[in-house]
This record gives sequence, structure tokens and C-alpha cells, in this order.
Amino acid sequence: EVPKAYVVKQNEALSADDVAAFLKGRVAEFKEVAAENVEFVEAVPKSAAGKILRKELRAMEAARAADADALASLVIARRFAFIASARSWR
Repeated sequence: EVPKAYVVKQNEALSADDVAAFLKGRVAEFKEVAAENVEFVEAVPKSAAGKILRKELRAMEAARAADADALASLVIARRFAFIASARSWR
């Protein structure tokens, strides 16, 4: 598993590199977050008691990964279809 940061922007100038640099000296090395693992969200999901709903964050990430896999499969299928049609033109 790789750590990921979900950040609510309060300053529009804030970048993923800024977040990664901020965390670098403040957390243990194995908890450090790379800039590509910083995601800006509108709001972090919380329960009525104010606890962060990690299950919802995991579900969001799983849905995003499934969408990326589906898109990759579609792109590969289209490439093979293009190659097959190009070969039939010869």
C-alpha cells in the first residue's frame, strides 16, 4: 500500500508538491506522500461524530481504479481493431 493524501484546498495556490514538501519532515519516512499521490477534493467524507469515513475514501479510490481499467481496456480494444482493419486493407 502507498500512502495517499486527500486535501481540501483553502488556498488556490496550493499545489501537490507543496503538500508533499510540508509532510516530508513531519511524518515518518514510510508515511511520506509523493506529489502524485496527493488528491484535492471538495470535502473529506465525515460521520455525524466528525470522524473521517475511510471506507468511503477507499470506495472512491476503487471506483476510480475500475474506471481507469475500463478505459485502458477500451483503448487497447480500439488499437487492435484499428490494426486488424489496417491489415485487411493491404
